[in-house]
Amino acid sequence: MKAPELVEVEVNDQVVFKVEWSAKDKSGFNLTWKSDVPEAKFDTQEMEFFWQPKKDDSGLFRAWFYVKDSVGGIVDEAQTLIKVQEPKQLPRFTMYPDSLRQRPYIKLLQGEHYRMEFVANSPTTSDESLILSYILDNNTDLKSFDNSEFHIIGNRIMMDWEPSQQQADRKYFEMELIAVDANNLAGRAKYRFQIIDQNLPPKLRNNINDTYIITADQGLEIDFSVIDQDNDPISYQMDVPVTTGNPHIN
Repeated sequence: MKAPELVEVEVNDQVVFKVEWSAKDKSGFNLTWKSDVPEAKFDTQEMEFFWQPKKDDSGLFRAWFYVKDSVGGIVDEAQTLIKVQEPKQLPRFTMYPDSLRQRPYIKLLQGEHYRMEFVANSPTTSDESLILSYILDNNTDLKSFDNSEFHIIGNRIMMDWEPSQQQADRKYFEMELIAVDANNLAGRAKYRFQIIDQNLPPKLRNNINDTYIITADQGLEIDFSVIDQDNDPISYQMDVPVTTGNPHIN
């Protein structure tokens, strides 16, 4: 079992980290944990520790993780030291809409369109002087997720995203935002996304009008092809009840 030895954050920043338990056969064993932080939580499904320090929660804290056998004996363990420091005067980001931000992940539904805005502010210099950048999935060469667009306008990073089925299959994504002020001080913020699979139904590939008006002897071709947003096999049946104009289905 592995857990980070040290996690350093500032007051009001989220404490989020993963614990690895890679045993092939986990039957007969049990994972337990404890912490000197009463408000801390540990998701045993995602193997993720989460804590939101309050404004007066500065200092050193610990979390312990144990693998125990059927009789309660400890067969493996890991410990993490959490250092919560008073905040420096660094630029900070605020996300809009904040209703999307849930701990520890921003949960997005596959196939839905989202527009998010991340606004940077500096406590010591003008917001207009901030230089913004971002890193996606720890890849400095990646400019956007699939089906997404990013725009930096002044002290704002704009993000449009419509998660795909492939992204729902992968499930987790990460974004780090960076703001550098006129004093060359850098503020960073990490956002983690979880894409929820909706099992969406098939839909028409193109927008189809309710009514088409044509003149006599004018041909009309309409593409009624469909796509499945989950990439599932499609059973497709179409019925054209009219015969006027000799309609033909290809």
